[in-house]
Amino acid sequence: ELIFEANNIFLSGLIKGYWQGDGCFSEKGKRFRFSTASVDLAYKIKLILAKLGFRSSVVKNNREGDVFIGNRRCHQNDIYEILIGASNRKGFSELVGQINKGIENGFYDSEIIDDDHIWIKVIEVDVESYNGYVYNIEV
Repeated sequence: ELIFEANNIFLSGLIKGYWQGDGCFSEKGKRFRFSTASVDLAYKIKLILAKLGFRSSVVKNNREGDVFIGNRRCHQNDIYEILIGASNRKGFSELVGQINKGIENGFYDSEIIDDDHIWIKVIEVDVESYNGYVYNIEV
C-alpha cells in the first residue's frame, strides 16, 4: 500500500509505463483503456488515476469456456478494463504521450467537470412502474 503514498511524478510514470504495456486507445469508443485479469490491480489503478485527477471506471468482461492457442487448450479468465472518462482524454493523452488522441475530428465530450460536480449528459430515460421503498444514497 506504500504506492499510494508515492508522489505524483512517480505515479504518473507508473501509469504511463503500465498503459504502454497493457493499455490502448479504442478508435471505436474514443477511449483510453487498460486491461487486466486482476480485479485487485484494476481497482488499485483506478485509485492511482483518481489521485492523479483522472476519472475512470472499471468494467468486468465475463469470458467463459476455453480457447485454443495452436494445439493448446487454454482457460480464459475474466478481464477487467479500466476506462478513462471522456472529460479526461486530453490530460491523459498528454500523460501517456499520445497527444490529442481522440480529441481530433470534433469528438464531443459528454462530461463537464466543475469545482464541485461532474455533469453527465442524460441520453435516455426509461419509465417503469414500481411499488415499494426507494432509498436515496448520496456520497
